[in-house]
Amino acid sequence: RFGVRWFRLLAMVVLLLVTLGVPGADNQATASLSSLSSNGNLASPYVPGVLLLRRRSGVATGDILQFETRASFARAVGRSGVEKWQVPAGSELSMAARLRDAGLTDIAEPDYIEHTTAFPNDPLYSQQYALPLINAPSAWTTTMGSPSVIVAVIDTGFDFTHPDKPINLIAGPTHTSTAAQDGCAPEGVNGPEDDYGHGTHVGGIIAAATNNGVGVAGLASGVRLLVIKAGDCTGNLADSDVAQSIDDATMAGAQVISMSFGGTDPSDVISLAIQDAWNAGVILVAAAGNAGTTEQFYPAAIPNVLGIAATDGSDNVASFSNRGSYVALAAPGVSILSTVPENTPINRDGLIYYTYLSGTSMSTPFVAATAALILSVRCGLTNAQVISTLEQTAVPLGSTIPNQSTGYGRIDAGAAVQRV
Repeated sequence: RFGVRWFRLLAMVVLLLVTLGVPGADNQATASLSSLSSNGNLASPYVPGVLLLRRRSGVATGDILQFETRASFARAVGRSGVEKWQVPAGSELSMAARLRDAGLTDIAEPDYIEHTTAFPNDPLYSQQYALPLINAPSAWTTTMGSPSVIVAVIDTGFDFTHPDKPINLIAGPTHTSTAAQDGCAPEGVNGPEDDYGHGTHVGGIIAAATNNGVGVAGLASGVRLLVIKAGDCTGNLADSDVAQSIDDATMAGAQVISMSFGGTDPSDVISLAIQDAWNAGVILVAAAGNAGTTEQFYPAAIPNVLGIAATDGSDNVASFSNRGSYVALAAPGVSILSTVPENTPINRDGLIYYTYLSGTSMSTPFVAATAALILSVRCGLTNAQVISTLEQTAVPLGSTIPNQSTGYGRIDAGAAVQRV
């Protein structure tokens, strides 16, 4: 075809298993995680200005007051000898260390805050088995994603009118060189609007609005989702458009790039763009492929890209999921419920906003979103450190780790966030 290499989107094994309609009214319910600060993290891991301590035998209250003149006794805590003291906010950790080092206390620590497990009020959450499976509620007690983190999705765009669209949605550029030959709208006419449906499903897995009383929950709903359209209305992408999109995402400051597409022919052009992105500190995540073979699949098999396999609700490897040394991790990819536009090839039933799809296309955004949650907690981590965290906290599947079916295992978002 005119010398252009084509990448067919991983429209899954695409199992259009079930479709669900939800009214378009966007009821903005109050988020249940009222302790979240504006950056998506818990406002404080402990009560400001409070220290809990237990004096060693023979140490009087006056000894503490003489050693730490800024501290004041508040009250006893139960019958264990633990006392609550008032201290200057911001001094909790350093003062606790000094008291311990001086031998005045055998317990000295901040008044840490515990949290109830977070369950969103999105009505279709109960049908999203993947989120509790990967311990999303545990991760959400720490963060639901920070807007300081940008996740770029290179795909077929996003439905910007969807009632469950991400709260921090960014319309990026459009590069669809294939559009004219595939009978699609000319490149750039509709911006990054999704005329195929795949990109909206992928983007919803990452960042669909959560705790809004509508539809589904995204894994990292607080992050910024940068939509770059490189796939046309048939799900095709050209190498040149993919490479340009990777460069655009990197230049826009994306820390994570999610790529739910691929093909069996390697591309030096895409490899160069990926290397530049990696050198800039970007985490690149790509689908391992849906042919159920060991044939190399690109860009997942390109160095410095995490290749993602698909598993089901019982942590079995999906029959369609590719295998190979390039598979780094696995994530749920069978019967995944997410957002879709109306009247697109993915959603042929018309006025319906959600559907179940299967494929490594669906597994990939779970890993991208988990990487974003890690960065929301520790923004200074390098791409290599984030990947190491993902691998070290994954649930191993198989007797040999890593292996060619699931790499280091199925991701655990809760364990990953707690690790950092």
